[in-house]
Amino acid sequence: MNKNFVVHKEVIEVVDGQDVCIKGIIEVLSFAVQRNCIVMYFVRDLESEKRQSVDIVIKGTGSVFDVGEMQGYRFMGTHLTFGGELVWHVWARLFENETKARLGELEM
Repeated sequence: MNKNFVVHKEVIEVVDGQDVCIKGIIEVLSFAVQRNCIVMYFVRDLESEKRQSVDIVIKGTGSVFDVGEMQGYRFMGTHLTFGGELVWHVWARLFENETKARLGELEM
């Protein structure tokens, strides 16, 4: 069985909450800082036409938020921009219906 998976990235806006819709996404891998922007790395199935949404929450240090609203999110790490002057904490949730079943196709 031949699969056409690829790792891609998407620049993410630094806002409290956002949904990013991506064709063929099957797993969010990580977030990182590149050129003072937060980027999300993810695995895509190049043959899939299905679009799924990733719900992303970004909070700066000292921001107040309701922990109950974060249920189902995975903490993706703390990221520094502008030489450490701005510190961001990132959570993500992949809205999945068939995602977990398809993840078994990946052999990492």
